[in-house]
Amino acid sequence: MSSPPDITLHTSPVADSDLDFVFTFERRQAVDRVIRLQAGQPVESADPFIDDWSPAERQEVKDTLRAALANGGMVCLATCKGQVVGFACVDGAPVDPGGRYHPLKEFHVEASERGRGIGRWLFARCLEEARRKGLQRLYVSSHSARETVLFYQRQGCVDAQWLWPEQVEREPFDYPMEYEVGR
Repeated sequence: MSSPPDITLHTSPVADSDLDFVFTFERRQAVDRVIRLQAGQPVESADPFIDDWSPAERQEVKDTLRAALANGGMVCLATCKGQVVGFACVDGAPVDPGGRYHPLKEFHVEASERGRGIGRWLFARCLEEARRKGLQRLYVSSHSARETVLFYQRQGCVDAQWLWPEQVEREPFDYPMEYEVGR
């Protein structure tokens, strides 16, 4: 898969200071429609809201990236002219008792850069790294925005066969998905 010509990918190791981009990253997402599971079935509905990060949430994202790197995970940064315009993080620690599911902890493309293929490229790099590390499955706790759920489905993600209880409790409106890495 070819990348947009002005985008460069950088994969772990990433220095701690390189993670400071989260404090200026353009996370904002205007949501009109959502897809959420209700009684185990996907239901699409109108639920307009604006999603963005507070300063405290930005620090949490940096801490999440740092922790994932510390336990053998990977962070991938997409940059344009030295600015981070997208990033993804796969945790190195499995979250299920059988050790099969590794979470895609963060996955974002700046609002002004969406629709250029950066997300597809980042996801492909995550899969490449996951295969290299011998991971079995990615657990994707997708934002419930319709376009986000559909993005993951286009990448080949399916409804999660196993639910990560702590994540479901933490983000009850997320749409739980998975990707079988070895396929």
